[in-house]
Amino acid sequence: MGTRNPISQSSAWQRQGGKFIVTGFVMLMLVFCCRGSAPAQVLYGSLTGTVTDSSGAAVAGAKVDTLNVATGAQQSATTDSSGVYRFGNLQQGTYKVSIKAAGFRDSVSENVNVSLNNVQRVDSQLQVASQTQEIVVTSAAQELQTENGQRT
Repeated sequence: MGTRNPISQSSAWQRQGGKFIVTGFVMLMLVFCCRGSAPAQVLYGSLTGTVTDSSGAAVAGAKVDTLNVATGAQQSATTDSSGVYRFGNLQQGTYKVSIKAAGFRDSVSENVNVSLNNVQRVDSQLQVASQTQEIVVTSAAQELQTENGQRT
């Protein structure tokens, strides 16, 4: 009868365990590398645009408001120094986009469709507001007596 060497039994087990670990690692790598790329699902859409004046210059500091027509949800943003505004995380739906800036006529874009995982662009060229001035006279002219030239 032969005696078994405990050292050789341990080495055999380590070799088998090592093969198992290597095989498992290779299979794991195959799963991650060969599964194909699946894009992440995004539950929101985005809206961006550039606000300019009639000459094409950027309008910084313009107030941009969005209104989700179906839900009534509103968001506001301000254009940066390049006239750019951005809204991320908008729910899918139809929006009304309003833009206001001092010295310009308001701009409204209706029926702007925002869809999931897409960026909708709405650029706007603002027109200079016409200036009107109203003068109101509230005093009546004084009457002059024609017989003696005195005011009444």
